Amino acid sequence: MCVALVFSKDRPLQLHTCLTTLCSSTTSTLQKVHVVYVASKPVFEQGMRKVQHLHPNVAFRKQTRLSTDLKEIVAQHQENLILFVVDDMVFFRDLELNKVEQLLEKDNTILCFQSRLSKNIKKSFTREESCVVPLLLPSSFPSIRTFFPFLGDSEWNYPFDLTGGLYRGADLIEILSLVEERFGLEMLDHPNLLELYGNKVLSEDIGFPNSESHLIACPSEPVCTVVTVNRVQEVFANKIYAHLDVDWLARRFLEEENNEDFAVDLEWYRNQDFDCVHTKTLKLLGIAPWES
Repeated sequence: MCVALVFSKDRPLQLHTCLTTLCSSTTSTLQKVHVVYVASKPVFEQGMRKVQHLHPNVAFRKQTRLSTDLKEIVAQHQENLILFVVDDMVFFRDLELNKVEQLLEKDNTILCFQSRLSKNIKKSFTREESCVVPLLLPSSFPSIRTFFPFLGDSEWNYPFDLTGGLYRGADLIEILSLVEERFGLEMLDHPNLLELYGNKVLSEDIGFPNSESHLIACPSEPVCTVVTVNRVQEVFANKIYAHLDVDWLARRFLEEENNEDFAVDLEWYRNQDFDCVHTKTLKLLGIAPWES
């Protein structure tokens, strides 16, 4: 069975669209969806309460210390597959988690499944250049490909990924333990640092067995995108397309009584030729597109 762990900060509207599309994007049932969130202002806290009301089956947890929250949730689901999600993701095709689960159960050479990748991804938004795309190998399912990450770069050589990466719970416990042991507990206290040092563990051969020989699986066709229109963290100056003010978005979300206006235009996303993981457009059915 698969569970999802969603990281969110100060983006209640984007979290709502993320959860709505995530929960409708797979024919298999997610056993549980956890949200660990930060709300730095009262308007964001109010927005998060609205999200909780709209998603009563999701387990919300206000972040205390991320390392504690993360380790407790992962330990709770160490026998499951765990899908990491960030709140600016939009899912628009079936994740087919039942097939992913079968693949990871029978093939220990596959480290993880990275839902944000597909055969279309040829550009890196953050590096503003083309990616080296590794040879995509067939799997036992036509809708899933596999690849060796060391044969690619940027998006294709990023084995520990909180943006749609799916891992075995037991592997995550080992990865988190290695990060804490080698780099310190504080490296688990921020998602960006967690990614940075999780990738060091997997790429520098400092304890995780045979990490370079592992394959990674991904969808053949795009199933999700990352709507990169605002930044809510200060650790890294990550590139964004534009800045949609998070305060304005939260107020807009709170003021709107017709929640159907926030439904995502899934058909619009399905019709896009995403050659990059990131997009500049948040396309909703009841509201004009928000983009740079």
